[in-house]
Amino acid sequence: MSDKKSKRGRFWLIIFALLLVIGIIAVVKSGSSTVSVAEKTVLFAEIRGELSEISTEEAFPPFTPENPVTHQGLLKMFRKAKKDSRIQRIVLKIENPSALFSKLTELREAIEDFRTTGREVWAYLSVADDADYYLASACNKIFIQPYGMLMLDGLVSERLYYKNTLEKIGVEFEAARRGKFKSAVETYVGTGLSNEDRIQREAYLKLFDSAMVAAISSSRKISKESFLEMRTNKAWLRDDDAVAMGYADSALFFDQLKGLLKNEYNESLESKLFISRKNYENVSVESEDFETEQVAVVYIMGGIVDGKGGAGNTGDEPIVKALNEIARNSEIKGVLLRVDSPGGSAVASDKIKLAIENIKNQGKPVVVSMSDLAASGGYWVAMNANKIVASPYTITGSIGVFSMKPNIQKLQSMIDLKRDVITTSKYADGFNLFQKFSPEMMVRFDAMVDGIYQRFLANVAEGRGKSIASIDSIAQGRVWTGLAAKEIGLVDELGGFYKALEVLKEAAGINPETKLALVEYPKPTSIFETIFEEEEDVVSIKEIFFTSLRKNLTKEILSSLFGPIYSESAASHFEHAVYFLKANASLIPVVALPYEETIH
Repeated sequence: MSDKKSKRGRFWLIIFALLLVIGIIAVVKSGSSTVSVAEKTVLFAEIRGELSEISTEEAFPPFTPENPVTHQGLLKMFRKAKKDSRIQRIVLKIENPSALFSKLTELREAIEDFRTTGREVWAYLSVADDADYYLASACNKIFIQPYGMLMLDGLVSERLYYKNTLEKIGVEFEAARRGKFKSAVETYVGTGLSNEDRIQREAYLKLFDSAMVAAISSSRKISKESFLEMRTNKAWLRDDDAVAMGYADSALFFDQLKGLLKNEYNESLESKLFISRKNYENVSVESEDFETEQVAVVYIMGGIVDGKGGAGNTGDEPIVKALNEIARNSEIKGVLLRVDSPGGSAVASDKIKLAIENIKNQGKPVVVSMSDLAASGGYWVAMNANKIVASPYTITGSIGVFSMKPNIQKLQSMIDLKRDVITTSKYADGFNLFQKFSPEMMVRFDAMVDGIYQRFLANVAEGRGKSIASIDSIAQGRVWTGLAAKEIGLVDELGGFYKALEVLKEAAGINPETKLALVEYPKPTSIFETIFEEEEDVVSIKEIFFTSLRKNLTKEILSSLFGPIYSESAASHFEHAVYFLKANASLIPVVALPYEETIH
């Protein structure tokens, strides 16, 4: 035992020494460079990768030289630059950001808001799809890389179906669901789109497409008819075609674009003319207003899971802990719950809902701001708020429940696996994975799911002040856009993050002219906090390592299998499929959208 403790002590001593050295290097590096902003400055910002609302991990300079691009970080950047007259122009390098139309529309609005100052925003594209171009078209000018391409071929909503694939390896799923539109189970028990799923998907895809076409046509001064004709007959535009047809203003390499700006501002030194998004985050703007009232902003991102969460999910434990802290903090006048989640565990969602009720009981209003997704469990956590604000393009609703059980009887036979069972009662082995449900067990399984659905309906009815029957008529697991959700009473107002803050001010009785200090939760986790967790949680370090390793291996395997058609979304689908298999093997009731809720 003492030898084990000695080894553990040496391990932590080595870790501490390494971190001390790294920390010293970081301090020296950060202290050796200062950020200055000239009277005429051009701000460069990349918009790429997965646009999470916020980063849940604190940047550590030696290992993370570039702060991650987040949706909230970009919104704050635009608002700060609007007040800062030294920022003469913003140049956006748009490289396939992973976001749906709610976030993209908020960013478009932020660009347009900055442009009201008379200053310009330029976009730079290389190979761009519809979503990239939708965002870029809000800018004054669009530059495309030589040999680049605009792939303006329309929107696609895709899902993967595993039923036949799983049967090849001897695995079959049995499912119980409430809500004829609750299509998540179809991924595992179906072979294609059901009529109900087709109806709801076509509805929101049609709205997104019409909004995109209208915005691009208006911004680029191209008629809708011309745009639709181009999309039907050409769809993919080379750089020269894009310029000739008015979809881009010029074809330049990025260094040539920099040269153009240097000539315009008569400045040869890049360090005096240009500033990066990362460096600008550390710049204070003297004209910034001083905040006088505190409100909390609590982010729920990714799947809602039981426990601590992680790996792109939100666990109920840290959120409930944060909400309880907020309830006790007399300085915080209200809560903005920002939801970007397809849902998940019904149990975890209900724990968060109860914590929200506790805050309301303390006299503090809670306003929900829905981002790209706030569906199923994502709606569960929102339904009891004082007000719900959604973008017209939010995907919400999906009020329904399902649970699934894998049956590996065929696999058992294929690998000649023998199993003997001794039980003490009739149903003791009823949920085993080696055979299908008996008719009696299926009745009990189905009743469990129905019970949760009835509670879901009752909670929504109470939160929205409606009858259970009226909620059931618009529930059934159906997905709605924010625009439609307002019409049927599932949300109160339409707008983005800052619109929701205005609604929160009113609900909290805060003067509209009063400035707000936003206290964000969950707090980013530093590398020091990760390593020096409590003793019983030391295993989490190993879990973090192997989770990262598995993700990288998944990426390598899928890249080698699919080559140039590999995408980050394919890896994401794989990860979520594994999560669903794991969750439903233990019969967790799930209130979630299909994780293949991708539009591109």
